[in-house]
Amino acid sequence: MSIAFMLSLTLLYIYFLRQRSINRLKNSFTSQDSVLVLPFFPIAFYLFLALSFHAFQSELFSRIAVYFGLPALFLYFGRREKPKMQITDLLAILALWLPYDLRFMSPSWRLGEDFGFPMNTLSACIFALIAFGAWRKLDIGLKWRLSLKDLRVVAGAFIILALIIIPLGYSIGFLNFQVTNKPLWQLPLVYLGIFLGIAIPEELIFRGLLQNTLSTRYGLFKSLFIASLMFGSAHLDNGTFPNYKYALLATIAGLGYGYAYTRTKSIIASATVHALVDFTWVLFLHG
Repeated sequence: MSIAFMLSLTLLYIYFLRQRSINRLKNSFTSQDSVLVLPFFPIAFYLFLALSFHAFQSELFSRIAVYFGLPALFLYFGRREKPKMQITDLLAILALWLPYDLRFMSPSWRLGEDFGFPMNTLSACIFALIAFGAWRKLDIGLKWRLSLKDLRVVAGAFIILALIIIPLGYSIGFLNFQVTNKPLWQLPLVYLGIFLGIAIPEELIFRGLLQNTLSTRYGLFKSLFIASLMFGSAHLDNGTFPNYKYALLATIAGLGYGYAYTRTKSIIASATVHALVDFTWVLFLHG
């Protein structure tokens, strides 16, 4: 039963990663206060799951309600049609990212053995795609068809990051060479999991939303630097806090991902670079 729920939510996530799907929803939001309806969908989904598993807890219900209600409330007080970044946009993005990064949402979907991190990730991404892509009408960059030029940008960004991060990671004592012992048949699934479960969600938040909105007010260079710095800061709590080495390498990686996003206007392109870097880490490196 839990596998069926996860598969359904994954398919919904993939469906909303298409610009065509987002465009279909845009006409559904006809008023400013329509954004306040969005939190009811993940809340209702949680209630359905909790009752199905006989695992309803008021504290977990409150976390879900606050997590999805707060960014919707911030967006409500902004101007939906304004093309440039507003403080309400930034607050809504932070309201989606910070509770997630600070593990506030970690226990919220633990209704069975197969729930937890994937449910948090999928539900947050679907909400962000609809709220910012359909309601706010922000061009996130859901371009799946990459041109030959885009692929050159992806390949170039990956190679440059590898040439910088690997030697630097070794020199500061963060990386060690270690070939994975995973069976060969598992590797495509590992890459797919990284791409859909880590790379796209992080690129959605830090490039599609944060860097994208910042660029409307501060320009490409400043927005790239700020988003990369915030991306690096998000890795300070990976392992022993504060993990400055990880944050440094993540900031440099963020510059590469942001460059790919800027050149291609696609979070799919930047997520491909991101997934290739993380997959190389899994295959040969250990931090």
